[in-house]
Amino acid sequence: MRAQAKKSIYMTIVVLLILGLGAIYIWQISQDDEDEEDTSSLFIELIDREETDVTRIVFTTTDGSEELLPVEARDGSIVWEVDTAFLLNPVRVWDKARSAWGLNAQSIAHENALELDLGEFGFNPPLLTKDVYYEDGSHNVIRVGGKTSDMNFHFVMINDDPAMYLVSTFAVNRMLLELGDMLDTALPAFDIHEARFVQISQRGNEDIIFSMADGSEFFEFSPNRPDEFLNMAEPYPGLGLNHFVINETIFEPLAALRINDLVALEPESTTEFGFYAPHLEFVYENAFERIHLIFGSTFIDENDEAMIYVMFADRPHVFQIPERLIDSILDIHVFSLLERHIALVDNLDVYSVTVQREGVIEFDMVFNHDPAEGSRAISPTINGNEIPEREFRTVYRTIISLSADSTVAPFAAEGEPYVRITFNRINNPNTIVEFFPFDSTANFFAVSVDGADVWQVTSIMQLNMLFGHLEGYR
Repeated sequence: MRAQAKKSIYMTIVVLLILGLGAIYIWQISQDDEDEEDTSSLFIELIDREETDVTRIVFTTTDGSEELLPVEARDGSIVWEVDTAFLLNPVRVWDKARSAWGLNAQSIAHENALELDLGEFGFNPPLLTKDVYYEDGSHNVIRVGGKTSDMNFHFVMINDDPAMYLVSTFAVNRMLLELGDMLDTALPAFDIHEARFVQISQRGNEDIIFSMADGSEFFEFSPNRPDEFLNMAEPYPGLGLNHFVINETIFEPLAALRINDLVALEPESTTEFGFYAPHLEFVYENAFERIHLIFGSTFIDENDEAMIYVMFADRPHVFQIPERLIDSILDIHVFSLLERHIALVDNLDVYSVTVQREGVIEFDMVFNHDPAEGSRAISPTINGNEIPEREFRTVYRTIISLSADSTVAPFAAEGEPYVRITFNRINNPNTIVEFFPFDSTANFFAVSVDGADVWQVTSIMQLNMLFGHLEGYR
């Protein structure tokens, strides 16, 4: 009997606990509901309209007036425009306009501010007066005064309402945006694969210009090349570029570049900023846009950081950025950007390679491609002797790895070449690389590709290494 009594007591306690927890849960939900209802009263709606209701906004400060007008975009949306020829960021302009159709106050600072000295609250004159006109003919006047002592709010009055409200500093700062704050300083996503034209003009140096080349050839031993790629247009037309170096030196730094620190909105002269003799000019074009940046004088700011002035060529504004952001472009050397390999030819388009020295063919390398569609197999020979495929490919890689050690002012080569390498191609004209003695020491050779003027010079060491590799296949 005692055991039964104990069991009943335990069951009663369990039931009471469950009921108690349920009551607590229901109470908590009710409190949450009350809290949600309370949050709705945290804000006081001063203006609650639709954006499409607004026909005009006029901002007036002690510096003058500024007008915003709505313009319908092609997609039917509204774009707010300022009466200025400046190129502005539409999102920032919209931020400035948005309080015209939606403005909340945190609370009421004073029920009847007319009894107060409004000058003590920053209303004589107001920091900003915002006149908003609507389609239905109504009109709102928003007056913004000074900040509260904690700097979190501004005193605001609206129309003839005697109350003085507290509006967040964040919301007021958007109303106070100036032209300099709204300038469009967006840069494209500088991308080597999207580039169609790039020009770098450094003070005292020749212009470096890259442009699109025909991307019909794909180089097996440079698998990271895109199908279309930039080639050098100036100062060495036709020479390929080292895309890894270009990306690291030019495009990666530019991808991190931000231009926001305004120095002068519309200066009468840009001479004092060094734009009469720019340190650097940079032009970038892709399929959709063109950006031309001009970099002027460098200087040391109050934080002992090296800075440089910069402006868009088609806009009158002057900005400043840390010089370190473009260090790699300011001091770029054209030779470092070049693809130093003299002739990268896809072996799938080559049926044989002949290597001549002083007019005599010393090596005749034949691929003997497998005719089966899609096959990459070969049955190679050198001077008629069968060679293991792996060894043959290594020799071919050595030939196409011949690289330039320097560049020279272009000149037409004369006389007979010391070495001629002919790539006898399947689907394209043959590629012929000729090496001419360059100086009396015979230590350097000028290189001509397909009979073009000489731009490149290589050392005898490279040719000696090539022939040293080939000697075992006579």
